[in-house]
Amino acid sequence: MSRYPLVVLAIVFTIGAIGGVYLSLPFTPLFLLLTSLLLLIGIITLRLTPLFFTGRETIRLSTLITIALLMVVLLLGLLRGVIFQLPADPLYRQAVGLRQVEGMVVDYPTFGNGRVVFVIEPDHIDGRIRVVLADAAAAMMPQYGDRLRIAGQFSVPPRHIGFDFRAFLARQRIFATVWISDPAKIEVIGQGGNPILRWGFRVRTKVYYAIDRAFSPRNAGLVKSLLFGDRTGLPDEVEESFRRIGLMHLLAVSGLHLGILLAGLWFGLRLMGIRAVITYPVVVIFVLLYLVIVGPRVSLLRAALMFSFLALGSVLADTGIILRRWARSYQSLAAAAIVLIAVRPTALLDVGFQLSFAATAAIIFIFDRDMGFSAAIRNQAAKLHKRFHIPEWICRYPLELLLASAAAQLGVAPIIAYHFYQMHLIVLVANLLIIPLVTIALWGGMLFVVTISLPMISLPLAGALDVVLLTPIVAIVGRLAQIPFAAITVPSSVGIWLGLGVIIITTIYLWQRWRGQSSCTL
Repeated sequence: MSRYPLVVLAIVFTIGAIGGVYLSLPFTPLFLLLTSLLLLIGIITLRLTPLFFTGRETIRLSTLITIALLMVVLLLGLLRGVIFQLPADPLYRQAVGLRQVEGMVVDYPTFGNGRVVFVIEPDHIDGRIRVVLADAAAAMMPQYGDRLRIAGQFSVPPRHIGFDFRAFLARQRIFATVWISDPAKIEVIGQGGNPILRWGFRVRTKVYYAIDRAFSPRNAGLVKSLLFGDRTGLPDEVEESFRRIGLMHLLAVSGLHLGILLAGLWFGLRLMGIRAVITYPVVVIFVLLYLVIVGPRVSLLRAALMFSFLALGSVLADTGIILRRWARSYQSLAAAAIVLIAVRPTALLDVGFQLSFAATAAIIFIFDRDMGFSAAIRNQAAKLHKRFHIPEWICRYPLELLLASAAAQLGVAPIIAYHFYQMHLIVLVANLLIIPLVTIALWGGMLFVVTISLPMISLPLAGALDVVLLTPIVAIVGRLAQIPFAAITVPSSVGIWLGLGVIIITTIYLWQRWRGQSSCTL
């Protein structure tokens, strides 16, 4: 625990939170809170006692303190899980009898394919309702924070074969759905919500309108997917092509997108001669603005939190408050997990959460300097540089991209096989071909957003992106999707065996490295 304390605490807290939600435990929130406080008082007391002990007794006290701290974290996880209420049978029975509700829009509505989808939190009901506006009602265009009066036939979410839609919505505390096609059945009666998020949603809506005007209909949906993770306007055949070759992560805003945008911003600011002490705050402000405009998506929240904790850890390590080895990417990822699980304990069971954290953890592991892969990539790039006289960074980029893609696929392949019954066989080749194009498209798309108020710049830029990048991306993805066996169907049990295989291979590799280092030490 001394090397990666937050990783251990994240695991313990998550176990407690999930147990609190799904296990019928005979503990009240007050009991869990008081027990946690008593243990904390005990820990503080034990921290003082080593002053009076030496040798083995001090070691035993340290072990006891560690166990007590883990117990506190477990109890706090249980407390958060117990407080988080899943929809119960009475709520589902109430959903059937609902005919009208008043409540507030609590997420960013999505617009596309003639529909508007959003979630409201009704007054005086401890749960949420998913609303779909179709046909003429879609013209209502509600915003985040709007207070609405909705009349209609409410129903309990269905359970589909192979996908429990009711359980998926229940983890978000949604107990009912309603479909509305008559605009007379929905009325705006006020406003509320966070003013910063209201501003962010208005900005996003304006950007959407600008994208629809500047890009072709097919590519406008792709731009929204790449920049905002919103696939509602993406043609079905394009989305299916990305799914078939395993590139759906490019259509969901994640750490990859944020990393590409931050790298471009950092490089641009440094190229302008701006010092790092000024560049860093600018980058942090950009992350916050991007998060507010895109909305609270799990993958983006994870990336933003990880970036923030990594930066905070570096500052604390520089000032000597924490050990330098604690300021590692593993720690930042664990801290992000603790925050997200604390906000919504059931997030762990969402496929998006699992894919996001599995891919990130795998990439962090593979690029950990202690694992030796990065050094091997640098050595190989240096050999190619000497042999072909190509700049070393050009040699290194495709190798690092291939390594990152392979690591991410090893991380997510078991999850995809288990949940979606598929394995993608050409995903590494697809990543090598598409990610460089997507990188340039993201930078160009962000430049378009920044220059929206300057049509003499934004419109020609959009035209160039449309023809030179977006259309080729769609064409290449479409061709790759036509390759036989680009994706194969497998039983869900394959996901379990793949997961066990990844764990076994990783364990063997770590064991071999540990033995090698031990031999060198001896």
